[in-house]
Amino acid sequence: MEKKDVAQANADIKFVEEPQSQAAATGETVTFTAIVEGNPEPTVQWNKGKWRQIKSYGRVKIEHDRKNNKHTLTMSTLDKPDTGM
Repeated sequence: MEKKDVAQANADIKFVEEPQSQAAATGETVTFTAIVEGNPEPTVQWNKGKWRQIKSYGRVKIEHDRKNNKHTLTMSTLDKPDTGM
């Protein structure tokens, strides 16, 4: 699928709040937030880089507040391999 086709297919989807880059030290916790609107309601997935999907497990928590369309990714006890999340 061409980039232009994806944009047309997702024309009714918009970020109300985009995730922001963060700097954190080893051992700290970070939370990324996104608010997305669309019709039909968009499905949000968190990725590291272009392809590696992040799943909720252990110290990684993914939540969706349907009332506010707020999606959060929280990572606790950061370590060096978490760079680039």
